[in-house]
Order: sequence, then C-alpha cells, then structure tokens
Amino acid sequence: MPIPSIHCYPLNSPAFKILRSFVKSTMPRAPKPCRKRTADADAEVSKEPQKAARRESQSPKMVETLVKSFKSWVATGQGTAALPLELIEKLSHQIWEVKMSSWKCETGKDVADLACVSALDDVVTAVFKAIEKKCLTAGDLEKNRCKASVVKLQNSSAGLVLAAIVLDLSAFQQPSREQAKATSPQIQPGEEVVASAMSFLWHQARFALPTLLESKASTEAASTCAGLARTIRSIHHILAARRYTSNALPAACLAHKAAPMAAQCVTLAASLTSTSAACVKTALATLGEASSDLLVGLSGYGCAESALQSFAMTEFGRLATLSSMFVNSLSANSKGSGRGAQHGPSFLALVLRAIGAPLLPLGLYSKDPKDLSQMAVERVAAADTRAGHLAAVVIQHSLLESERSEAMHALVQQLCAACGDPFWAAAPLYALRLVGALSRVAGASRMIDLDCSQREEATRLLAKAAEALTISAHEAKQIQLCRCCGAEAGPDCELCMLKAWAPERKREGKSIKMPKDPLALVISLVDAVAADDGLLAPASARWAAGELQGSALSANNARCNAAALLCLSLASPMACKKRKDAKNVAATKAPEWNLQTWAAHSCVDGSSSKAPSSKEIRCAISLYRRLQWSDPTSILARARMSALECLLSLARSNPLAHVRRQALCGLSACCVADPQLIASRCVAEAVAAGLQDEAAFARLASLDLVAQLQCPEGELKAVVLPRLTELRLVVRSKLSDPSVLVRRAAFRAAGAWLEECQDPAAQIQEAGEMLRRLRNESLQIRSQALSVLERVVFSKGSKGSKMSKQQQQDTILQRLCTLHGHNGVGGAGVRDVLSAHCKAIEGNANLSDAAGIATAAMEEIASCALKSLPDGAETEKLELHLSLLEQLSLERPAAFHKHLNRFAQWLQEQTNPDTPESLVLPIAACNILAQVLPSWTQSESTLSKQKMANTLTEKLSYLLGEETAPSNDLGQLARVVVKCLAVVVEHLSSGARDLLMGHFGRSIRILSEAMQEMEQLSHGKMCRHTWIVGSLLEFLDSKSMELLGEAIAQVSCKNGALDIVSKAAVSLLSDCCLRGPAAAKPAMIPALGFALRRFPQLLDDGSDGSGVPSAPLSVLRHGLSAESSSNAASVLRLRATETFAGLAACYQEAAELNGPSKKKDNSASVAAQKLATLQPELMAVLQAEEKTIQQALRGFRSLCDLGVIHPASAIPGIITVTVAGTKAAARHARQLLLRLVESGPPLLAQRCGAGLRAAAHQLGQMGLGEDDEVYSQTWRFGPLCEAYAEFLEGKHPRDQFLCSLVSEAFSEATASGSSMLRLQLIAGLLARLPLSKEAELARIVHSVVQFLTLKVAPYLTLDDQEKADKENFPPPSRVTCATAVVFHKLCTHWLDLVGADFTKQMRETWGSTLSLSNTDFDQALPIAFSRQNLPDLAGLFQKIDSAGATDEALLAEIETDSPLLNSKATARALAIKQHSRKRAATEDSKGIKKCRRNGPAAAKAAAVTAAQADAMSKAAAATA
Repeated sequence: MPIPSIHCYPLNSPAFKILRSFVKSTMPRAPKPCRKRTADADAEVSKEPQKAARRESQSPKMVETLVKSFKSWVATGQGTAALPLELIEKLSHQIWEVKMSSWKCETGKDVADLACVSALDDVVTAVFKAIEKKCLTAGDLEKNRCKASVVKLQNSSAGLVLAAIVLDLSAFQQPSREQAKATSPQIQPGEEVVASAMSFLWHQARFALPTLLESKASTEAASTCAGLARTIRSIHHILAARRYTSNALPAACLAHKAAPMAAQCVTLAASLTSTSAACVKTALATLGEASSDLLVGLSGYGCAESALQSFAMTEFGRLATLSSMFVNSLSANSKGSGRGAQHGPSFLALVLRAIGAPLLPLGLYSKDPKDLSQMAVERVAAADTRAGHLAAVVIQHSLLESERSEAMHALVQQLCAACGDPFWAAAPLYALRLVGALSRVAGASRMIDLDCSQREEATRLLAKAAEALTISAHEAKQIQLCRCCGAEAGPDCELCMLKAWAPERKREGKSIKMPKDPLALVISLVDAVAADDGLLAPASARWAAGELQGSALSANNARCNAAALLCLSLASPMACKKRKDAKNVAATKAPEWNLQTWAAHSCVDGSSSKAPSSKEIRCAISLYRRLQWSDPTSILARARMSALECLLSLARSNPLAHVRRQALCGLSACCVADPQLIASRCVAEAVAAGLQDEAAFARLASLDLVAQLQCPEGELKAVVLPRLTELRLVVRSKLSDPSVLVRRAAFRAAGAWLEECQDPAAQIQEAGEMLRRLRNESLQIRSQALSVLERVVFSKGSKGSKMSKQQQQDTILQRLCTLHGHNGVGGAGVRDVLSAHCKAIEGNANLSDAAGIATAAMEEIASCALKSLPDGAETEKLELHLSLLEQLSLERPAAFHKHLNRFAQWLQEQTNPDTPESLVLPIAACNILAQVLPSWTQSESTLSKQKMANTLTEKLSYLLGEETAPSNDLGQLARVVVKCLAVVVEHLSSGARDLLMGHFGRSIRILSEAMQEMEQLSHGKMCRHTWIVGSLLEFLDSKSMELLGEAIAQVSCKNGALDIVSKAAVSLLSDCCLRGPAAAKPAMIPALGFALRRFPQLLDDGSDGSGVPSAPLSVLRHGLSAESSSNAASVLRLRATETFAGLAACYQEAAELNGPSKKKDNSASVAAQKLATLQPELMAVLQAEEKTIQQALRGFRSLCDLGVIHPASAIPGIITVTVAGTKAAARHARQLLLRLVESGPPLLAQRCGAGLRAAAHQLGQMGLGEDDEVYSQTWRFGPLCEAYAEFLEGKHPRDQFLCSLVSEAFSEATASGSSMLRLQLIAGLLARLPLSKEAELARIVHSVVQFLTLKVAPYLTLDDQEKADKENFPPPSRVTCATAVVFHKLCTHWLDLVGADFTKQMRETWGSTLSLSNTDFDQALPIAFSRQNLPDLAGLFQKIDSAGATDEALLAEIETDSPLLNSKATARALAIKQHSRKRAATEDSKGIKKCRRNGPAAAKAAAVTAAQADAMSKAAAATA
C-alpha cells in the first residue's frame, strides 16, 4: 500500500510523530510538500474534492478527443493541420496535479480517472515520429512565413508538451506492480512510448533549437527552451521516483538519451552571448540550469544506477572540450543559491557538483557511529575516484588533445578561489586530484610521447595552482588573537559573530544547543543560506511562484554542500593515504555531533535557522578558510603540498629546460607569497641548483626568485637569513654570466640589494665590484646599473639624519675616492657614476634649470675635493684626488670655471723635484685646464681671455723649456703641457703657436742629430723629445701644422706640407724606437702611438716600395716579438702591447664615428686591418706576463669589435690563456673567447685541439701538472664549458666538437710529459662539459669503446704465456695505457649515473661496424647527471705519473668484464688475426727474399704459404 505523507498531519499531532519515525526507519528520503503548511492549508485541502470532481468529468473526455485528433492528424493532416495545443496543455496541467497528489500520497479517484490515458500510448508514438519527420529548416523561420511553417512550429511546441505528459506519467509514485493490479490501475506509459518521447526531445535539442538560435528566431527559441526545460525537470522527477518506488520507469528507457540531451542543452546554454535577445538569454539560462541539474542528478544525486552514471560521466568528457564553459565563472551559482540567471553554465560548477554527488547521505539505515564513519569513508572514496576521473578528463581533452591554455588557466584560477568557499565543498578534493594529474603530465617519463609544450603548459598550470594556494594559506595565517574566545581572528572575530548568530535548534520537541566546534557553525550557516525546500518546479525557474512545484532535489541544494562538508571532515585522513587503502581508514573517532548531523541530512528538511546576513556569510567563509589551513592534514593542505613537491622535483631533476624554468617561476611566485618557504632545505637546494643550471632561462627564473625573496621576521629569520645570504652571493657571481638576460637580471638584483644595505663600508665595496664588472657591458645594462650606483654614491643619508651639508659632501667625496681606488674601476668607472648622476638630475622634469643644478652639484664636489686635497707626503691619496678632479672636469667642465687661477698656480708647484711623483700637480693642472678652457672661453670677455692666455703661456713655456723643464720629466709632463698649449692656441690666443712650432722643430733636430750620432743625448731627454714630437703631432691644430710644414719643407701646397711633415716625424720616431738606446725604447714606443692616433694612414710596414725599414708597424712587431726573458724585454713587450691596445681602441672609436652611414674617412678602418697583421706576434705575447696578457686581450677585443681579427688563428691562443694562464688572465680572456666562438661556432671544434696542445706545452714549461693537479682546477675549464653550452646548440655542432676532442685525446704525441698534461686537460674538460642529450654521451662512449676494442682489448684477452711473448704480442704504449684507463673510468662513472637502460641500448650498437648511424639517442639526460660530483681521477693521474707503475699495472684498472669492452670472442679473434697477419707478413718477406735467390718457383710457393696462413686466421676468428 502507498506510504502516507507525513505532511498531511499537523506538526504537533501524535500521527505526525508516529509517521515521522516510520518514514525515517523505512525510506531513504521523505518527499517534501510544495510549501509549508499554514492555517489556510486546511481550507485548501477542503477544495481538493471539488477539483477532483471537475477532473473526473474532464479527463476521459479530453483523452478521447485527443486520441481522435491524433489519429486523424497522423492519417491525413501531418503537413497542414495543427495539433490541439490548448487541449494538450490542459491535460498536461491536470496530469501534473495528479502526479503531485501521488507524491503527497493523496491518490484516490485521481489516478483512477487517468486510467484512460493509456489509450494515448498507441498514437503518441506515431505523433512523435511524424513531428520528427517534419523537421524545421532555415526557410521555415523567415519573416514572411507560410502556413506550413507556422504549423510546424506549433506542432513542435505541442510535441514538447506531449513529451512532458509522458514523462510526468512515468514519475508517479505508486505501489508495486503486484499491488497495483488489485488496488489501482497502471497508468505508466510503456517503455516504447517513453523511448519515442526521449528520441523526440533529443531531436529538438540537437537540431531544432540550434536552428532557431542560428536564425535568431527569438520568440520561438525561447519557447523551445522553456519546453525543453520543462521536460528536463520531469526527467529529474523520474529519477526521484526511482529512488522511492521500485516500480518506476526502468533506466533502459533513459540511458541512451537523457545524459546526451542534458549535455547538448548545457552546450547550447554555454553559447549564450551578449548580443542575444533578452528573452533568449533568460530562456537559455533556465535551460542551462535545468540541464545542469539533470546531468549532475544522473551522476549521483538522484540516481543510483551505474549505467546512467556511466553515461553522465562520459558526457562530462565531451563538455571538457568547450572553452566557453571553462571561462564561465562560478558566480552563476554563488553561495549555493543557484539564482544566477543570465549566466551560462560553468564546467567547474558541474564538476564540483558531480564530485559532491556521492557525499549526500541517502540510504542511511544505521545509527551506529562506526557504521556511519565507514559509510562516510566509502562515500569520500567514491567522490575521490570521481574527482580523479574528472581531472584526467580535463587534462586529456583540454591539455593533451587540444591545447587551450586560456581555458585551463581560467579553470585553475576559479578552482583555487573556490577551495576556500564552503559553498563549494568538493573543490579541495578536485584540486588535489587535478594537481596530481598535472604532476603526472609535467613529470612524465621520457619514454612517453608528450610534446615539450604540453609538459611546459602543465608545469605552468601547476605553478599557478601552487601560487594561488600558497597565497590563500599565507593570508589565512596573517591573523590576530580574539580576546573573547581566544580563537585566531581578524579585526572582527568570525567565531564570536557566528556564535551570536547560531540559534538553538529543536529536534523532536527538544532544544539542542550547537556544539562548540567552529566547523559546526560554518556548516550550520551553509545549511541555512538557502532556506528553500529543495524541490524543483517545472516552471521557467524553480523559484517562480505558482501552484505547480516538483519533488526532486536540486544539484546545488544547501543541504548538499553541508552534507559534503560533514562527510569530508569525517573521512579527511583518507585524503592523505592511497586510494586503494581508503576502506581501511574507518577506524577514526569522529565527533558525535558530526555523525548525527550528517545522518540527519538524509532527510532534506527546510532549515529552521534564521537566514544569515551577508556579513555573517563572509565571516563563515573566512573562518572556513582558516580552519582548512590550520590543519596540515586537510585535503587543501595536501593539494598545496603536492603542488610544491612536484615543482621542486621538476626544478631539480626534469631534463627539459623549459619545464625547469616554469617550475622555478612557480617556486618564485610561491616564495614571494610566503617567504617562509625558503626556510625549507629542499626549496633552498632547488633554487641553488637552478642558479647553476645549464639553460639560461632556468638560471634567469632562479635569479628572479632570489631577487624577490625577503627575509621574514620572527623565529625563522635565523634559519632563512644564512640561506638567503648564500643565494645572493651566487646571484652576484652571475654578473659575469654568458647570457645577457641573466646578467641584466643579476645587475638588477644586485642593485636592489645594494640600496637595501645598511652597512656603508660593505655597500660601497659592493658598488665598486658592480662598477668593475660594468666595464664591458652593453648600454642597456650599464644605464640600469649606473642609475642605482649613483643613487647609492650620492645618497645624503636617511630622512632622520642630522648631517650638515658639508658633512654630506665629505661623505660623497669619500665614496667616490673609495670607488676610484677599487681594483678595476679607476677614473673611467668614477666618471660613469658622475655622468649617471648628472643625467638623473637633468632627467627630472620637475626642475626648471636641471643642467644648472647638475653643474652646481659637480661644483660642490669639486670645491670639497680641492679643500680636502692631501699634502705632497701622501702621494697615493693626492693622486687619487687629482684623478677624481680630472674626471669631474671631463664630465662637467663648467664646474671648474671659478678655480682656474688655482690650477694655474699648480703649474709651478712640485712636491719633490727629485722624484717623478713631484709632477702630479702640474700634470693634473694641465689636464684639467685643457678640459675646462674651451667651455670657459664661451662666457668670458676678450680681455679676460688674453690675460689668462698670457699667464698660462708664460708658465707652460717654463715647463717646456729645455733648460727650465724639470729634470725628472721623461715626457709625461711635456705631453700634457703640449696638450694645454694647443688648447690655448685654439681657444684663447694664437700667440703660443710660434712657441709650439719652435719646440717641434727643436725636438726634431735634436732627435735627428742623436740618431746620426752627432751629439750624445741622455736617455731621459731623448724620451722627452720623442714625447714632445708625438704629442705635437696629436694635439697641434691643423693651421699650425700647415705653417710648420711650409717653414720646414718649404712647400706651398698646404696638404702636401702637412703630409710631408707628419710622415717625416713619424719616420723619425720609428727610427728612434728601432735604433735608439735599448733602455729608452720602452719609453719611446708610446710617443709613436700618440702620432699614429691622429695619422692612422701612416701606419705601414714599409711595403709601399719605399724600402724604409723604420716603419711604425715594424716598431710594433719588433716590440711584441722581444723574445728575451730579461726585465728590459718584458718592459718592451708591455709598452708595445699597451701601444697596440691604445691604437686599436682609438681606431675602433674613429671607425664607429665614421661608420658606413657617414662615410667620412676610412683611414681608421684601414689602419685597423694593418694592425690585425700583428696577430701572430700578439698570439705569442699571450704566453708572457699577466699585465702584458691583459693589454693584448684588450687589443684583441677592439679588433674583434672591428671585425678584422682572424678567429681561426686567434682561438687557440685564447684557449691557451684560459686553460694554462692565471686566474686573472683567464677571467679577461673568457669574454673574448665567447665572442670569437659566437662569430663562428664551428671554429671551437676545429681549433680546440690546437689550443689544448699549446696549453699542455705551456703548463709543461711552467712545471705544472703533477703537483698542481690541473684536472682538479675547475676554473681552467669554465670558459670552454660556457662556450659549449651557449653556442653549440644543435646536435651536429656538439657531435663535431666531441669527436674532435676525443680524437685529440686518442692521438699519441712524441713528448710523454706533454701528452699526460694534455690528457688531464681533455679529461677535465669532458668531465665538466654540460652534456644535455643522450646522443652526446653516446658519442663519447662509443668512441671510447672503439679505442678500447682496437688498442687495449686484444692485449687484455691474452694469457700470461702470450703476454710474455713481447715480440709477437707487444703491449700498448704508456700513453695508450694511460688514455685507456682514464677514459674507461670516466665512462664507467657516466654509465652508473644514467642507468642500465642506456647501457643496454649502447651495447646493442656495439656490433662489428661500431656505428651510431642506425640509432637515435634523442632523449635528454637526467638533470642529476650534470649535478653529480666529478669522478675522482686525481689519484689515477698520480699513479700514472709515478715511476713505479708499469703498463700492466695500469691496465689492471680495467676489469675484464667491463661493460665498455666489446665481447671477449671478438677481441680474442682480433688478437689471433693480428698475430696471424704479422706472422704471414714475416714469412712473406722471407719468401720474397728466397724468391729473389731461387727464382719464380720459390715465389709461387711463398704466395701459397701466405694464403694458407690467411685462411687459418679467418678460420680461427670464425671459431671464436
């Protein structure tokens, strides 16, 4: 018999209590009435008999009329007649009312009256099929429609109503079929009718509705959407009926169409656009909501059949291909209310509902806490399995099959935001499984066929998820302590506010207080947000007012989220264990209130709590988020930990550089969000390893991470600060990284830390180091770093500082002097800082006279420097201050206009006339005056100019005079005096021109006489006169040179006179440098360089036919090729190299000024090409002293910039400097080597062997190798490793380089000592090369196997007796044995790192041909390969160098069963074959000799013997 409804009785009646207990004990869920019973409810009940009477008289008549109309329509009028839509709608309404009465157990005559409806079964099926045949087309939807089109539209609407009637009849709650025969008629339609209705609905959703939407038929489309939504609600009711009665419609009728139709409707609703009509928007939103509820209901809320659930989950995979559903936000279902009209359905919302479907406690019969706990665990296990499946579906369809990064990023972002919302209770579980799925894709094995872009995208998504979760966790920890309850809270205590909101609940007449658990308050509020009854209405929206209401549970009902929260809290330990062990985790002690509350949700009652306010909802969300993050074993905490662990693993061990980069970027974002993460040793090690990564992008990501890290305050500061300091030191070492991007980031980070430094001494020291490294950087990096340095140097202290202005100036001056004295900075570096400061002032848009303010700032520094000028006793400090003043004058000459008289006084001040240091003040004064006078003359009167010219001419002529000049001047003072006088002539007065011309003629005469040995001249005077001539040629103005040429050469042509004078002077200087006194040659060569700076066209070697041996190029070649090891030869080489470097830099600057776009003069470029002819001599200089090497490298850099250097011949010498030179020389040669290799990467493979041979020879001459352990010195191999990693990118260049390197190692040399050193260098280089692909390692191992098989393996397979036969079986040479042992140990170490699979694959290629042509080693090496410790070969090299180690003892290091040795049989056969060939050759030679004596017969016999011996050897090889 049917179960009476408990809502038919008053709440306080005894019958209500009895039936309530009966319902709870027998049914999983009691139906809910359409509305709460009130005082008017009895009056409504009294009207029911009257309504039933009217229905009794109407139903049979309407059915009879419809049957006749349907039969007539099917028979004759399908194309022109319309179905009786009004009558169908009336019958539909009546059937709906009866259905609702059946759900209220108020059945009686109503159901009996509908017995006649069974007559419709035969004709309704035919009607559905007929309507399907007359499908709508685009022509039917035109504005001017014909009658047939209007009929089609009307019949489609009638068909939707008929389908709703069929589905409503299928959802009646009736007794069993056996009882129904005796008590009530069977009114449910047959399965065939239901199948026809579902087929028609599928046709409408798949074809009709899309056609209406495309044709923009708004009214018809909205009507169709409403009809489909009505039928979808009816299908949902059928699911509810199947949950309560066993005789409801079988699942087979719905299985094939319900889920696809719901998914199709969701797809159409997702296509909602802003351009759609308002009525269509509303209708599509309603349809999307109804179809979403049905799809989720099929997945578990209202469905227990596995077949329907399987179909529903399949449709989720199809929906995962729609990008629009990923973009749609969760706002459409905010706070579980579901009232999000005008929004398209969200894929994430569907997924979260589907995961939460198994968590609703339907079907609970036991009250035992253990049983309830076990059920909760099983429900969570089912939800976890579904979450994993849906995560895999999303990854498969959205990431692997079709890359939709924007859609996936939107999904991850929405999911992480929903994880902290209690109204999306299943979000943490889905986040955990989605993180796991992304981790499997990003860290998939190399054998899995996945694109690098897919792995990179998965890593990027994983990083986004980890960042979002870390931010949420960090925000949850930033809390205060509430004074009232002691709980962790913010400004307004959420716990106190929820306690004030939570009322007492009444259950079975008893007052029950809320538990003190904060989670109970959150769940109570979630349960009370939507106070509706959770029933679905068939109207356009389930909250619409009306008498008709449904009886199925909404997918996002408030009780569903509350039940999910309770269930997940009961079984939270399951999330920390493997999925297969979920059934064994039920032994947890859950709170009693938790179990009771979860079990109570099996009955979906309306909430008796008062509705919370928006502020209370926000408090509940905040409290829920904090509760989640306070528990380290919660599902959300596990999701975050899994994401971080995966990022760490990828950053440390993934072989793909782009994946490592994305992982490091993710770690960077997480560490920025929560600085406490760097306290983890694993994170710190991963970041440190990333800074040393071979890929520039990975290093850049790690560097950015360290740059953004800040030391947290509190307890973790003691742990984080040392690690952060170490990481910052590594970042500072990247200021010289080969990659421009890494260097720029390193300078940016170092600059930021420099400004944060609180220690003034350490700050200025770091500033000096940065300034030193900026010397050869690009303009972009320099401008960025210099702006930081000028802020640091010119900082005036903190805002609270009480320093006076004079003290501030003294501090700035001290900083500038400290920078100037830093090694490698000098005056040029200080000037860069001064220039940056002036640009910063001038770039300030708020200053009206920015240039004047910059000049005033420089003037203050100059005045401060002049006031604090040290006395002559402190020579070093004095030179430092004077050099600073010179840089100030170069940068801002106007700052010295007020101090010209003081500089003029310095011209006669000498600190100590007997020492060269006494000339520092006059030299500085001349340099400063030469820089300041041109700008000073622009603002002064003619009288002032003349007065200054007279004063300076008088004092300068005194310093330049033959008798009055200082005796200790070797030319330096004379040069600056000439420079200053040339400025006076050009800008002040031409009266000093005659003075300069006279000194030029006198110096020319003196030098000419000295070279003709007409007059003995001291070395000092000779040097001084050469400097005067060279300086006059450089600084004297053109007019003076022309007058001088006319006076000396007596030539009227101005151009001809200038050429004759300059050429004669340069020739005389060259003659002095070549034939002059040996002690004076080093000091005279720079004078020749001064002249050649202005006249580059005179740089020749006498090959123009003149036959002049005293050519400038010959002078430089003579100086560079000084082979003597004496001190004089060293000084000569140094001065010649300095002159060469200065000329190269000067010609480079001139060539850049006169570039191709200007085409003014190409003499500098031609002279640079002539300088390049000195490259062989310059290469020889690279093996000289360190200062000489630095100057040679400076010249090389200039020639390299000009493009005139020959890289093929220069690379070996540069490699020699980097490998065999000192650390400082290697540091200077490193950048030049990288630039040369960048211009021609194949040259590295071609010329590396020659460079290593020269380096080994130089090390041997220096006596290094045995004691210094060249192999262990990593700095010797750094530049070559960087060049290999940066510029040999393809497979072929790297293969070529490795082949040449291995071939160089296997080639024997004559000198054993040099060979051993060469072996150490090659082994050390190979051990440190950043190999990245298996093909590189395979090439080396394959070559080693070849070498061992041919050179060593035959000897190792001999027995003792054969080894004793030295004549027939000679042992390998000492060098061969050493090479074999070293490379065997090196390759064995590598094979142990890469694993057995690679070794097995390699051994498959070791055939008779020993070829790699048929094998493809395209996999990347594990990242741990390059981060393992180097093989310990130092002890082996010591054993090789020891005199007592024999060749047999060395070969004993190679095991006979080594994987590197080819098969013993092959080696043995090779040994026999070699022996047979040797014996045959010996006998052959004897036979030939005998042939010569005995004739042709003996020769023939000897040939037969040789053939037999060869056949025997082949047979032996085959047998073996």
